[in-house]
Amino acid sequence: MDRLEGYGIDPELEGDRAARPTVSLRPAGGGAPIVVAFTTFPGLMVRAGHWYTLGFPGCGCDACDETAETEAQGLEQLVGTLVSGHFRESMRNVRGGDAWQEQETRAPSDRAPMQGARDLPPGSRVSPEIAQARVAAAGGNEFDWKPWRRRGESATGGTE
Repeated sequence: MDRLEGYGIDPELEGDRAARPTVSLRPAGGGAPIVVAFTTFPGLMVRAGHWYTLGFPGCGCDACDETAETEAQGLEQLVGTLVSGHFRESMRNVRGGDAWQEQETRAPSDRAPMQGARDLPPGSRVSPEIAQARVAAAGGNEFDWKPWRRRGESATGGTE
């Protein structure tokens, strides 16, 4: 696993609100990377895979009634989904008109949504220019992320 820590790792997440260095974890073996930016607000900005971003807390207003406990549970569930390989994302209709950035959690044996998984939004509209740039930077438009390897585990699943 590659671990980076510093400012400027993900300027889109950090914006001008970085409160401390951003942390990026990139697992070996085809697992989804995760980037956590520590910001003045909302507190944490997280990138899962190449394109999915989420803030913790998601809003911060009094009406939303978010608590540190529920936000911690949401972050833990997102990380659990990534490390277990139950996450996929895609960029659709990249060549003409607006594109759609999509992500989903799924059961390990099929592409059906997982029971009890954190609800992910069905997709986000993206301009063609942004979609093309993101697909080019990622090296593809669809990613079915694998589970993260455990320490000492080889690419074939045995111990090293």
